[in-house]
Amino acid sequence: MQPIPENAAKELAEALLGTIFMAVGVSAFALSAVRVRARDRSLLWFGVFAAVYGLRLMSQSSLIHELMFPASAFWDWWITFLTYLILVPLALLAEAFVGPGWKGAIRLNVYAAAAGVVICMAIDTATGRPRAAMALNQALVVPVFPLLAVHLLPHWREAKGSVALGAVLWSATLFGVIASYETFAIGSVFGNDFDLEPFGLLLVVCAVGYYAASRMFDTERRLSVLASELEMAQQIQQSILPRELPRVAGLAVAARYVPMTSVAGDFYEFHQLDATRLAILVADVSGHGVPAALIASMVKIAVAAQVEHAAEPGHVLQSMNRIFQGKLDRSFITAAYAVVDRAARMITYSSAGHPPAIIARANGTLDYLSTGGMMMGFLDAPYPETTTAFAPGDRLLLYTDGLIEAPAADGDAFFGDEELSRAIAGGAALQADAFADSLLERVTTWAAPRGGSLADDVTFVVVDHEPVARPR
Repeated sequence: MQPIPENAAKELAEALLGTIFMAVGVSAFALSAVRVRARDRSLLWFGVFAAVYGLRLMSQSSLIHELMFPASAFWDWWITFLTYLILVPLALLAEAFVGPGWKGAIRLNVYAAAAGVVICMAIDTATGRPRAAMALNQALVVPVFPLLAVHLLPHWREAKGSVALGAVLWSATLFGVIASYETFAIGSVFGNDFDLEPFGLLLVVCAVGYYAASRMFDTERRLSVLASELEMAQQIQQSILPRELPRVAGLAVAARYVPMTSVAGDFYEFHQLDATRLAILVADVSGHGVPAALIASMVKIAVAAQVEHAAEPGHVLQSMNRIFQGKLDRSFITAAYAVVDRAARMITYSSAGHPPAIIARANGTLDYLSTGGMMMGFLDAPYPETTTAFAPGDRLLLYTDGLIEAPAADGDAFFGDEELSRAIAGGAALQADAFADSLLERVTTWAAPRGGSLADDVTFVVVDHEPVARPR
């Protein structure tokens, strides 16, 4: 039976730790490839650093040497190269965590580390001796940990409220002390036969894992709260939309509201003025999601405040514009307001930077209503209005720009005015509700290559002036 080498336990421990670091490094590298925040490179460089460190640790084991290249000078060169190289991902990790540093000190250290690899290997190659430039490599190590310590000082305040972050900072500090000592001192803390540095790094890896796990659970908790709040916002927004369609004798009304996300910036409202007149507002807030939805809820309040002038589209829009003027920051509102008078067979209309309303005449022609002023929220401006005939058999369509801006199959064209005209012509014989379904299906099919989703919120209102029934 052959005697067991005195350092067998040490080499076995190094091989085991090296395998652990390699696995952690590869896992972190793979995870960084699928992270949503592509600009955050800390996980990437941590993975590279851990993998290179683990590879160097495994390469130091004679057990690995015997399995691959026994009694070969390759290992001296290989371990020396990894020793020079490991400083590069460490410097990149430092930059990813704390930024370029004061006057770019951390970034300059990255450049110095990269240049050091080339220079040190050139010196070793020229002299024919591995580790010939180790003194230069150690000189490059000197500024790394002091630089990190200085730039990590602000994070210690954050660590007071985070056990996980505190664990990372304390373990990193301990590893820095151990690595610095064993790099520059003769021998290790516990003698030449025991290297404490890998165990210090293992402590850092455990702390980072704990920190990552705590952040993941915290993120899930926040997402859960956000999902709950978003569901509540969706319910609130649904409550501000009309609960039922108005009933005006001789008019058939249909409406469709399809938000791109859970909540939207589109809004529509009806106000029945009397037995024969119906006021309709369709509005679109710029942007998407919760911010746009909040402004959309303000639109409901603003239009409700104009009830005394509800029969005057220009007056309503001008008053709403004054309410929002200077209060929307970088957002704006477009709107179309129409008053349909069945008895007088007329439509009074005005808009605020909104896509033109369309009247599909009973004879098949299309009239576009574009009278109005600028979008709301910027300057005080007049909103002229127009009056046009609305005879039995005619159809009024008010819509937001999400309808005509739905992406085409190839992504190079929008649904557009031409396709909308075809849809109107193709649905001329349909009742208002059936036509609304047909139009929505057509625009959704147009966007089918995107999974049936649209590029914007889609809202439209259809009003038919039903033909007068002929006596039998």
